[in-house]
Order: sequence, then structure tokens, then C-alpha cells
Amino acid sequence: AFTRYRITASHVELRTGVLVRVRRSIQRDRIRSVDIEAKPRHRLAGLRVVKIGAGQQAAAGDSALSLDAVDTAAARALH
Repeated sequence: AFTRYRITASHVELRTGVLVRVRRSIQRDRIRSVDIEAKPRHRLAGLRVVKIGAGQQAAAGDSALSLDAVDTAAARALH
């Protein structure tokens, strides 16, 4: 229900959840890719999905953070 992200000098952090809280982070020097996607419902609202990858392949996709419903201008700044 609640998702927050924070970019520090050394990490990109993602916090999600209300009852079960999940905190994930990737070191900035390990980031290998930043992709921006826009599904039709996001385009109508002027939002984007930003995927930050660490360059590792994992079965569950643990090496990537996905920031959903980010404002278009903020997504371009993150890219």
C-alpha cells in the first residue's frame, strides 16, 4: 500500500508495505541499468515505471528495484 524510495550518496533504497514492511537497497556503484516503461494506464495519468538493475540475473528478480507510478519528470531525472 505504501511505497517510498530514497536516493542517498551511496544507495538507492525502496521501502514498501503497511503490515509487512520490506526494505531493499542497491549500492549506487553496482547499478548497471535504469529503464523507464509506461503502460497505457500510466500514460493516461502521466506516470512511469522505473526499473533499476544491478546487473545480476536472479530467478526471482532480486537484483532489480521497480519504482511504480513515478511522475514523468522525476522518472527522467532518475534515468
